[in-house]
Amino acid sequence: MQTRADARPRVAAVIPCYNAARHIGEALGSILNQTYQPIDVIVVNDGSTDDFDGAIAPFRDRITVIEQPNSGQAAARNRALAAAEATYVAFLDADDRWHSEKIARQVATLEAHPEVGLVHTVAALIDAEGRAVRESLLLPPLTHRASGDCLLALLTGNVIIISSVLVRKRLLDHESFAVDICGVEDWDMWVRLAGRTRFARIDEPLTDYRVHETNFSWDKRVMSRATIKLMDGVLVREKDRAARRAATAVRHEAMLELANREYESDNYLEARRWFREAFPGLGVADTVRYGATFLPAGVFTTARSAWRGLKRVRAGG
Repeated sequence: MQTRADARPRVAAVIPCYNAARHIGEALGSILNQTYQPIDVIVVNDGSTDDFDGAIAPFRDRITVIEQPNSGQAAARNRALAAAEATYVAFLDADDRWHSEKIARQVATLEAHPEVGLVHTVAALIDAEGRAVRESLLLPPLTHRASGDCLLALLTGNVIIISSVLVRKRLLDHESFAVDICGVEDWDMWVRLAGRTRFARIDEPLTDYRVHETNFSWDKRVMSRATIKLMDGVLVREKDRAARRAATAVRHEAMLELANREYESDNYLEARRWFREAFPGLGVADTVRYGATFLPAGVFTTARSAWRGLKRVRAGG
């Protein structure tokens, strides 16, 4: 006889783990303590060098573990997705955690709204010890929402915490996280899905996002290059004029960010390249910097040192 639990849509929880032994037990406990069950837990050990085996030992008979050499979170999530056999897939980073009602609330949303393909929640910030944090530079204030037809909103920036997401598995059957745009692979996935389905948001903090000294922070130049590549993909896929205008604007902003970062790092040839790519939309300061990259090295270095000295004098005065 089929039980009520058997009749429920199956959920798979995907956890990539790299050197997160300190927190993964808390993450796993938050899954296994969900009011909604069953949940298939798939943990991908991405080449951890800490005590991964010891940390998961209490949960070993209730989870599936996949081992792989260190390949990054995108590759780890893709391995888990390939193994997942469920109606819905949830993502949880190994140092985050869920509130007990999260999955139940999200499944109810998707069951009630077949036109919605992805539902996410508000996230609360916690520190390394699990205490509430009011704000963090690692997570800027989210100024807009991603719900409904939200492609345009998502093109302006990623406002979705990956650990808060539940998505219909069928939407991921022909999608994977990009492994060549490190730092924005989750944003890229949401943008691609937003072109195909509607999103929903539960306006309650049912996900805890941990901010601590080991949070990965990408070099701004790496992030800018990844953003440019992300927007290049949008411009290839999308025919909608508004979406193309938004992607073009974000791409241009990322090119200017990259040009100025390279300039500040004394990589003048690279700076010149990206200033040129950003034409014709250079401001006055950008134009001056672009012109400066053509100066002989000795003249440029002297002029730049003098300019910086003048700025310090003005700031001190």
